[in-house]
Formats: sequence, C-alpha cells, structure tokens
Amino acid sequence: MSENKRLLDIFRVKNIINALIGYIETKVELYKIQFKEEIAKALSILVLVIIFSMIGLLFVFFLSHFIAQIINNYVNSYYVGYLVVTFIYMIAGVIIYFTRNKIKDSVIDMMFPEEESENNEEDEQ
Repeated sequence: MSENKRLLDIFRVKNIINALIGYIETKVELYKIQFKEEIAKALSILVLVIIFSMIGLLFVFFLSHFIAQIINNYVNSYYVGYLVVTFIYMIAGVIIYFTRNKIKDSVIDMMFPEEESENNEEDEQ
C-alpha cells in the first residue's frame, strides 16, 4: 500500500512538472507572437515615415525651386533667387543648430512622456 501511494505521489509530481513545462512553453510562444506583432507595427510605421519624408522633401525641393524662379524673374537675374533661398535655408539651419538641445529634449519628452512623470514623482519625494 505504501508503495502504491509513493508511486501515486511520483505521478502527481510528474504531472505537475509537465503542466508547468507546458505553461512555460505556452507563455514563451505567446511572447514570441507579441514580439513579432510589435516588430511588424514598428516596421510599418517606419515605412510610412520614410515615404512621407520623401514626399515632403520633394515638396520642399520643388517649392524652393519655384520660389527661387519667382525671385529670379522679379529681379531679372539667373542666380539671385537661388542665392536668397539658400540663405534662408542657411539661417534656418543656424537657428536649428543653436536650439538643437531644446529640440532634442522636447522630442524625447514627446516620445517617452511616462518616464518624465515618473522622474517628477521621484523628485518630489
């Protein structure tokens, strides 16, 4: 009788271990599927950002060319309009260069707003 009880206990332990292993394997598979979904979402967003960036760059390029041509026609020159547009971009570049840290901080705050609130709570304590 004691031997039967001992065998029964061993089988119960094996069943529990098998159930635990099955649970862990299922959890790992679930995390793999969730990870693949997140990667797919990130890649689709990246592709959209690249497409819209290219369209935006083409728009800015042709608009700049159009503005330069209008200035050239107004001042009756072949190059002054392009020079004016170039200086406008240079001034914009200098402004962005000197405000780059502020821009970087605001982009980080936009991307990770929950970390900022956690840091504020830690500072208050």
